[in-house]
Amino acid sequence: MKNGLITLLFFLSMPVFGQGLNCSDFKNGKFKITEDMEISTIERYGDVQIEYGEYSQLKIELKVEWLDDCTYTLTLVQVVENPKGINVNKNMVQRVEIIATKENSYIQRSSSNLTDFVDESELIRIE
Repeated sequence: MKNGLITLLFFLSMPVFGQGLNCSDFKNGKFKITEDMEISTIERYGDVQIEYGEYSQLKIELKVEWLDDCTYTLTLVQVVENPKGINVNKNMVQRVEIIATKENSYIQRSSSNLTDFVDESELIRIE
């Protein structure tokens, strides 16, 4: 009985473990992310990402380089708008790993070359 129950649980859990991440579904599109007090809109198409913070009014263009299906780096190309004069470190490279996907969103783990801080956040597709 015990072995039969273990076998049944194993087979019932296979669909959960068998599902891979659908990272390619999120390589392009328009997303919203909320972190702290900031709501940002992210538009990513090809190797370009534009980020705009509603509170900060900071708009930046980043180069996207995919390292594998679920990991990419972001490098600053230019500051497009910065009416509040926010200090932007031009040497930062952000590494992003998609760690979970849902139907219309994904969870990412982000780090940068400037700090040991690692952040997890959810990006929600809006288009």
